Amino acid sequence: MNTENKINKDNVADICQDLIFISFIYSIQRKMKEPYYQELYGYIGVMALNIVLHELIQSKIIDPDLVSEEARSVLRSIRSRYLKEIPMEDSKVISKILNEMGTDFEHYVFDMVLSVDRNKNDRLLAINFSFWDLENYIKDHGDIVHILSELPMQLLEAFSQIFMGSEELVTFVEEASSRSAEVIESSIKLEKKSYASGVFFKNPEPIKQDKVLILYHYTIFSLLELMDELIPNIQIPVGNYLLDTDIAKMKLKALFIEVFGVNMKRMETPVVSEIKKLLNNEIKDASFFPLNRKLRNNIHYGRIDKITQEEYKLIGITQTIYIQQVMKVFRKKTKYKLGNWYQFIKWIANNTDANMIEEKKRKDGLE
Repeated sequence: MNTENKINKDNVADICQDLIFISFIYSIQRKMKEPYYQELYGYIGVMALNIVLHELIQSKIIDPDLVSEEARSVLRSIRSRYLKEIPMEDSKVISKILNEMGTDFEHYVFDMVLSVDRNKNDRLLAINFSFWDLENYIKDHGDIVHILSELPMQLLEAFSQIFMGSEELVTFVEEASSRSAEVIESSIKLEKKSYASGVFFKNPEPIKQDKVLILYHYTIFSLLELMDELIPNIQIPVGNYLLDTDIAKMKLKALFIEVFGVNMKRMETPVVSEIKKLLNNEIKDASFFPLNRKLRNNIHYGRIDKITQEEYKLIGITQTIYIQQVMKVFRKKTKYKLGNWYQFIKWIANNTDANMIEEKKRKDGLE
């Protein structure tokens, strides 16, 4: 860590807040026994990790010369995928995902995996389409991602000792994560189920572009919706500061809400129009959007803009409304059943459509 340049203490408090949040996510993940739970926390962890570390390097709080070019390249690639990629059906990234997954919207082919909570009426938490390419990229660079995931706790310890006059933040995070992991793991019964994208969407079926939009963004918005449940709030008084991970959570939500807003501006589709209409009807205070961008911009640690407690309250309430409206449309357009219907479509996939597709491939000389 580069401590030669003076860092404003308010900025340090904001950085520590974000580091506590990320450290808490990974600490809970390490204490989870089931790999499916670890996977969910891994998704959230990488969402926050690449953004925060990138900004710490950009602002030279982490000396860029101490970070390998390969590690910086990994951070840039993951960050670009989260923040820059627009899920157009004919884009290079989406075409690659559709091809590798064998996505077939026309037949009963089990081409996707749903993560559901059996304790709560099989609520759908994640779809593997959303992070398919990222998961493969992270697997290919697993050693580097693992090292990067340990950095927030190390940085937190350094910051707390040098700037905050406290050496207890890391211990506090570890103890809080032990309590949280046990409670969360007992409240959610997570299972994975293969499913067919051909029967995942309700009639009238969305156009292909909207199907791609839903599959791509579903898991991100589901995790934003679940974040308070999966990551309990931590408040730690340190000197004149109250470090509050709810603010770090809101900052992450602000970032992905802004990304989704940019995506919607570039898509004129029925689903996008329906989401925009709901947002216009449900978000009454127009000051939310500039405030949300202001909070989003606070990820740039060189300058942290002041936000009042009343403004944080408005942002938090309205972010929840925004996320709920997006998920309302996503759920309205999709359907899945895991009882007898699930067994029926699985039989069809195994005995009819899938076999016909394989036969057609053979006849076309594709195999």
